Amino acid sequence: MPLTQCSADEFELTPPSSNKDRTCKGYKICNGVTDILKAIGGPKKDTVCTPVIKCDASKGEFESKAATLTSQPECVEAPYCTDGEYSTREPTVAEPNRGCTTHSDPCTKSQYETEAPTETSDRKCGELCSRCPPDNYQSYPCDTETGTRTQCKPCRECNSDLGFIMANACTHEQNRVCKKQVSDGNTQNLGAKMYNKAGQAAIQSSKSVIVESPKLVLASEEGESYAISGDGMRLLDAQLQEAENANLYLEEQIERLSKNKADV
Repeated sequence: MPLTQCSADEFELTPPSSNKDRTCKGYKICNGVTDILKAIGGPKKDTVCTPVIKCDASKGEFESKAATLTSQPECVEAPYCTDGEYSTREPTVAEPNRGCTTHSDPCTKSQYETEAPTETSDRKCGELCSRCPPDNYQSYPCDTETGTRTQCKPCRECNSDLGFIMANACTHEQNRVCKKQVSDGNTQNLGAKMYNKAGQAAIQSSKSVIVESPKLVLASEEGESYAISGDGMRLLDAQLQEAENANLYLEEQIERLSKNKADV
C-alpha cells in the first residue's frame, strides 16, 4: 500500500515504519493578534508562534503601533502623573506625555471645596460668603470660622388676590415684607405702590404714594408731600425702569425733593 504524502499545509508528525504509515498534521496558524510568527514550519516541523507582548500599563505605556503577523507591537512610555498632579491630556505618539499639572492649593478658610482633585482634574473652590441670586434673600449668613456657607431662599410673594401688597422689598439681607392693603378716599394704595405718569402701578414701597394724574405725589413718613410732573415725571418714568430697590429709590427721591425744597 502506498505511503501517505503530507500536503503543502501539513508537516510530517511521525515518519513511516515497516508496519505503520506516515502521519501528518496541519501547520499552526499565528493570528497576529494574540500571537505572532516566530519560526516558519518545514516538512518535518511545525510553525512556531509566540504570544503578543502587551504594553505595560503600570508604567504608563501605550501602543503606538499594533502587532502584525510577524512583529510585536511598538510601545511608547508616557509616565503617569505623580501624587499632587493631574493629567490634562491623553498621550499620543507625537506627544507621549500626559500634560501633568500640579493641583491647586487647598481652598482657603473663606472657601469650600466644590470639586475634589482627581487624577484627571483640578480641585475647585467656591466662596463661603456670596450674594444670593435675584429674587432670593439670605436665610442664614456665612461663617468662615465654622465653614458655613451663605444659605439663600426664594423671596416671599405678596398675594394681591388676597389684598396683600409689598411693604418692604426683598434684598440680600431680608425677605420681602407684605401687608394688607388699606384704602381711603385720597390715597389709591396707601404706603403701597408707586405709579407712573399713566396712573399705572410701577413699583411698591413702604412710603405713601398718591396719584393725581398726570402728576405724581410722594408722601414721606413725616407727612410732607412732594409733587413731580412734566419733565420730572418723564424722568421718573425712565428711572422707575432701572430702579433695583423700590424702597431705596423712594427714599432717595424724597430726600432729593426735600433738599430742593429746603434750598428754595
